[in-house]
Amino acid sequence: MKKKILCIIPARKGSKGLKNKNYLIFDKKPLIYYPLLIASKISLINKIVFSTDSQKYANYVKKKFNNVDIRFRNKKLSSDTAKTFDVIKDIIQAYKKEKESFDVILLLEPTSPLTNTTMVNNAISLLEKKYDTIDSVIP
Repeated sequence: MKKKILCIIPARKGSKGLKNKNYLIFDKKPLIYYPLLIASKISLINKIVFSTDSQKYANYVKKKFNNVDIRFRNKKLSSDTAKTFDVIKDIIQAYKKEKESFDVILLLEPTSPLTNTTMVNNAISLLEKKYDTIDSVIP
């Protein structure tokens, strides 16, 4: 059975350390570009959602990627104390209200611009064959 995959890309404008860090330029593109590009290239992903509190980020996504669902976060989920887990839960609940559900949640973060399609495809393959949760880390 093919699993239904939701890719979530969280990118709030606030940051404790770097203002607008998700829009900082890396190799001539803002950081938010990279996870969007990867997700767009992976045919196994059923839906891509970009979660933000920034109209500037949303406008960029609309201009560059037409296959992305943009969801605006409330203030509580955009604060310095907001947890990514709570953002994911909020998105899942919103889709449930719309009668849409997913088997796999794939989180791609703008602050990991070196992630590539091979890495993501390998993770999805492992999920389908062997595991129910995967997290990528670097030593």
